[in-house]
Amino acid sequence: MGDGPSELIMLTTGLLVAAIVSSLLLSTWGNISQGLENQGDQELMDAKTRASVINNPASVLWDFDTIDDTAVKASIFVQNSGKTTLNIDSTYIVIGGIMMTIESSAGSPIVWSVGEVVEFEIKVDDAVFDPTVETEYILNIGVTSTLTSPSGTYSTAEVIRLV
Repeated sequence: MGDGPSELIMLTTGLLVAAIVSSLLLSTWGNISQGLENQGDQELMDAKTRASVINNPASVLWDFDTIDDTAVKASIFVQNSGKTTLNIDSTYIVIGGIMMTIESSAGSPIVWSVGEVVEFEIKVDDAVFDPTVETEYILNIGVTSTLTSPSGTYSTAEVIRLV
């Protein structure tokens, strides 16, 4: 009978420790579960976000800008080939490792819906980029969806020839 109170104290201590550990495990599991769910939503939006270059990649025509004689310009046509609306303003174009200045042309849609084609007028300083050298370049295009939480992203690369 002398061991009764000490056994009761040990039992109570063990139950308290078990309760604390189980609450920590449940809390951690909830955070991991939420993180996995968010990652799944992000991957789903990334899978729905797509764009395709519809120019002839073997013949991208460059011309000197009539307004700014130190710049060259070209037009690239990009189609929203995904399953969600894209953000025109967050699109970027890189040719040969050089970031291009772009804007959508006047005839392009305001909302870039699925299947819509946007004409991007790209411009770059001719001191930075010389399109007169007929060679193949890598064209990189990146787009994002208009949804903000989560926002899907997609980038593609294609070999083009400037003429």
